[in-house]
Amino acid sequence: MSAEKKDRMGGCGGEDDNDEELGLLTYSHRSYEAITLTTQSAGSTITQDGDALLHFVPEAQQSLQSQQQQQQQVGVIRFALSGVRKNAVPGVVIQALALVVVLGYYYAPPITAGFNQIAGLKSQMGFFYAAISTMLFGGFLPWLVVTLQDCRSSLANGQPLPKWTTVLGDGAFLCLLFIERGVEVDAFYKLQAYVFGSGADLTTIAWKVLVDEFVYSPFWATPFYIVAFGLKDCGYNPRVLVSTWDWTAARFKYVSSLLSTWLIWLPVCTLVYALPGALQVPLFNLVLCFYTLLLVFINKNNNNTQQHEQQPQQQHDEQHEQQPCRA
Repeated sequence: MSAEKKDRMGGCGGEDDNDEELGLLTYSHRSYEAITLTTQSAGSTITQDGDALLHFVPEAQQSLQSQQQQQQQVGVIRFALSGVRKNAVPGVVIQALALVVVLGYYYAPPITAGFNQIAGLKSQMGFFYAAISTMLFGGFLPWLVVTLQDCRSSLANGQPLPKWTTVLGDGAFLCLLFIERGVEVDAFYKLQAYVFGSGADLTTIAWKVLVDEFVYSPFWATPFYIVAFGLKDCGYNPRVLVSTWDWTAARFKYVSSLLSTWLIWLPVCTLVYALPGALQVPLFNLVLCFYTLLLVFINKNNNNTQQHEQQPQQQHDEQHEQQPCRA
């Protein structure tokens, strides 16, 4: 990878581990590196001499460009499917959790009574409830768990603790972000109810899910998250974000996020709209928090497994290096 390419793709590097563990559509320097390797491998079959020759053969140059575009499209799909596979287990778990909550609300009187109290509180507090609860479940609690795990890991490995300014800055960013998301999601649910009605019949639910997953998500929610976390990785500097923006990386992230949304969250979205309006935001928050924390622990276990697998190989390499050379 050339130095120029590294600067372009990695100009907005941030706290990689925290971003990946949160599972909140965060895209860090490590993602950019993976995307760069994918796009480079797509065109690695072209030699320098052949590339220079193509400048004098327009037909061949067009054929090369077409081939590279097809290979990049394949790379985007593979990258997206890789993200879906990583989130498959948490996705199934939260789908089951949402199903249990909805069935409990309709068929278990004690659960119904408890949720009716939450619905009453939500109706009284309105947007304030949506803002505070979404900030708590989507931002603060996952940030707190990740921060404590990072500190514990640093102390166990004899590494310096994360900078408190960075940790607090990330926490403030997530809290503000999910305050906005809570108000926005609540307003969107109210708009859906105004347009399609507040019933729980199949037709009403189907229209709400279609608008949510195929209008709201692709044209607003997903791009918003990509830009928001891109701004975070750039030190909250819009000029740096604009100067280091890469459309190839953005396309990879967009397709991967959207595919994960459709395959994992579409069933959850259906279950959310099956509840009364006052309970849609509470279920959304419950699922969001559980999903995020589950991703944190799964990523933590994967990292520990990789470290255990790497240790025997490192010890073998060290022993091999220490052996004297024999003539």
